[in-house]
Amino acid sequence: MKALHTHVVLVALLLLGCADLVNDALPTTYDSSISVVSEGEGEEFGPELFPWSVGDSWLYYSQDTILYIVPTEKQISTNGMLSTLTEFASLDMVIEHYVRVDDEAVRDFGSQFKWWPCSLPRLHFPVRVGKKWKVGDPYGDMRAEGTVESIEVVDTAMGAYRAVKVHYYTRNAADEEGMHQWMWFAPGIGLVRWQHTHGWGVSVAPTTDDWLLRHFAVEGYSEVRAAARVR
Repeated sequence: MKALHTHVVLVALLLLGCADLVNDALPTTYDSSISVVSEGEGEEFGPELFPWSVGDSWLYYSQDTILYIVPTEKQISTNGMLSTLTEFASLDMVIEHYVRVDDEAVRDFGSQFKWWPCSLPRLHFPVRVGKKWKVGDPYGDMRAEGTVESIEVVDTAMGAYRAVKVHYYTRNAADEEGMHQWMWFAPGIGLVRWQHTHGWGVSVAPTTDDWLLRHFAVEGYSEVRAAARVR
């Protein structure tokens, strides 16, 4: 599958030129090897968990905040291998978040504000319950691991769907607690729920956000999506 080259626009706001200012900061050899700790077992899933085409869109709500994701074509100048997913944004901010999607994995490279020291695999194919992978940057500053925990039914405003639940743990040298994230991916739709808890040290209680899909428009995968819907 050819890698996709896209970026995110949030709620009718425009961010002009920022990504072009930071792309050259990405080394041409920038990548990280994925170590598979456990292959998991049972039903297998592939790129249908992460459909991504120009014209698709996803709308999420968390309390009183809206997250709107719209992929549009954009060529990234440095090693020609990036597409995008947004991690966090609010009504007063646009975040371009770059991700590479290929036959092996969905890799998160960070945003126009900060590149991660290593790419973070959001999915590693084939996806099975019990599969676990990990990465570490060559400078030893960041560690990340992902585990496929289960297949659950997620209720959304557009129906209830079987979804693969993935837990991520990310920690760097400056963060005592690290961040725990859970993402639910439904076949033919993509991300249907995203929850994260970030610890800010021993003196401050962790904060939790929970984003739930409100609306989506995805071209293709109609049969896969229909099979994943339970009601």
